[in-house]
Amino acid sequence: AQCHLVANEVKPAVDAPSFAAIAAMPSTTSVAIKVFLKTTHGNMPDLILSEAEIDALAAYILSLRAR
Repeated sequence: AQCHLVANEVKPAVDAPSFAAIAAMPSTTSVAIKVFLKTTHGNMPDLILSEAEIDALAAYILSLRAR
């Protein structure tokens, strides 16, 4: 929430896509999110998340996809 717009909050100072925008990408799948979260990225802090947290975050992001 410090970097990505999660709900109807004030946009964070960091220029990162909202979770809804990530969900709307055609390439976004549960597997893609999980792999991304387990990989280091130069523009993102290293996250140390449990498998359950990764699964929950992937499910949450995908739940934001417009139907």
